[in-house]
Amino acid sequence: MSTYIQLTRQEFEDWLDTLGLQWALKAPQTGGVYQIFLSPDVAIDINSTTGTRDQVMGAGKASMGLRLVSRHNGRVLNKKAMGQSHFARTLKWRDNWAKGVDRVRDAYIKAKGFYDTIAKYGDLEAYKDHVVAKIEAFPNWKANEFLVSLYDRVSQGIILTEKQQDALDNLNPRQAPAVENPLLPKLRELWRRAKSRDDNWTMDFAKSLGETLKYGRDLSPRQLSALEAKFDLYGLSE
Repeated sequence: MSTYIQLTRQEFEDWLDTLGLQWALKAPQTGGVYQIFLSPDVAIDINSTTGTRDQVMGAGKASMGLRLVSRHNGRVLNKKAMGQSHFARTLKWRDNWAKGVDRVRDAYIKAKGFYDTIAKYGDLEAYKDHVVAKIEAFPNWKANEFLVSLYDRVSQGIILTEKQQDALDNLNPRQAPAVENPLLPKLRELWRRAKSRDDNWTMDFAKSLGETLKYGRDLSPRQLSALEAKFDLYGLSE
């Protein structure tokens, strides 16, 4: 049978100091709710159930809970990372609670980019809307393979890497280069020659492949084989 103990605020704050992490009382009116800071965007909310005075709040069986939260809006990012529903005030509470903090911190570290981004923007949809709007601000962005690849990534609910985000942020909307696939000029010429022969199928084929390349996608081996045959037929082979 577990032995439960009382816990003062001073004891709890002394324990927080042993973690080697920056912490603070969340707000005077929150009583025993503290925050352990992991980044400018993310913190661990830790509810000690101590009162505003230097005494225990509630019964000796009161417990501690952990949640990964946004420092911008308090939104909970992960409330299950601590691995259990609560931590009781047993004789070994210091070691057990420290393990809980370590588990939440490890969960954050393993997906740091994701949690920092979601914490900053509120949720994945808000982040996606922000990045899409930034990409669509570039003139003729659909002709830029890099921008198209980022657009496709965030549209699928994937967070950009730090390197990708930096590259996007450093692009000037008025100066972003339109990187054209070298096959596109030949596809346009194929379309023109097919039109002169009233070859509607080849015209549609060339247009479809051109749109695929403009969106930064690769052609399949089957498409490339069919395209080479068309190039041969219309005198466009190298």
